Amino acid sequence: METQCTICHEYIGQKKNNTIKCSYCDSQYHPACITSWLLKYNSCPMCLNVFLMPKSISTSTRNI
Repeated sequence: METQCTICHEYIGQKKNNTIKCSYCDSQYHPACITSWLLKYNSCPMCLNVFLMPKSISTSTRNI
């Protein structure tokens, strides 16, 4: 059985590089679909796990 993208509901190809998978619920998405979704909602469409906490990301840079 083929996997469907939860966002667009189209079938996802068999190649691994055609999908992005949530590490919490294992839902799979097309890269373009999940990118658009995360820019709006910042959470998995299925389990609602938040992927980034913008306030916790350090914006400082350091010289190497």
